[in-house]
Amino acid sequence: MIDLSLHAAIEAAAPDAIDGISIGRRDDKSTWSIQFKADATNEQKAAAVAALSRFDPAAYALSVAKSGRLAEVAAQLGQRNAAGFTFNDVTYQIDDASQARITALAVLAQTNNGADWPEGFGFIAADNSAQRFTAAGFVAFATAAAQTVIARRLNARALKDRILAAADVDALEAIDISAGWD
Repeated sequence: MIDLSLHAAIEAAAPDAIDGISIGRRDDKSTWSIQFKADATNEQKAAAVAALSRFDPAAYALSVAKSGRLAEVAAQLGQRNAAGFTFNDVTYQIDDASQARITALAVLAQTNNGADWPEGFGFIAADNSAQRFTAAGFVAFATAAAQTVIARRLNARALKDRILAAADVDALEAIDISAGWD
């Protein structure tokens, strides 16, 4: 992976000037070299060498590690929302499509003080059972669902901010991605 990123950085600095790169020890740039094409100009060679000297393997490793941790946070958020949330001892789905339905129904429940709410309305729970709600009861349910989704998104944002602010891989690995969800 570092090989590809370094190659891309050098290629961007000196297009069509290199045949390849060689990395001896990843932590020792003196073991790295560039193989130039026969027709590479001195200008291209200088630009490539400058790109090599600017390339920071520790910063690259931290960037890759941060990307991985950010993906873990996104996966946690997705898994938790896919698992739903519990309201009055019943589990409901709160994936994106369910959130849209809940929001639309909450608006209906609040319109004309619930005068347009269907008699005997049942919202489908995660176990596929119809759970009866009055207009006021549905507004309470929708509020709880929104609070759950918002709390999870805020936790994800806080974790992402900590990840992005991590100064090194040790600080990054110290972040507990499982904390603060529920």
